[in-house]
Amino acid sequence: MVRATSRLVAVAVIIGVLVGLPITAARAQPSGNWPTYLYNGPRTGYDGKEKIITSSTARKLTRLWVHTTGRPISTRNWIGGVA
Repeated sequence: MVRATSRLVAVAVIIGVLVGLPITAARAQPSGNWPTYLYNGPRTGYDGKEKIITSSTARKLTRLWVHTTGRPISTRNWIGGVA
């Protein structure tokens, strides 16, 4: 009896979580909210609609944080998924 009650509660919780999940359609990203790393599939890092940083606002930018790793950072070049 306890096992059946536990299963019923578990099923109720799962259903409650699934019903509570938001269901949204895909939509275009507004400027300044990049959809992927380096903005697009080719990873150009260029957003032609960018209006947040301009030549007049760029000189006002300041560093917000710094992190020292204590060791060198080494990376490999990836081209077409091959190192």
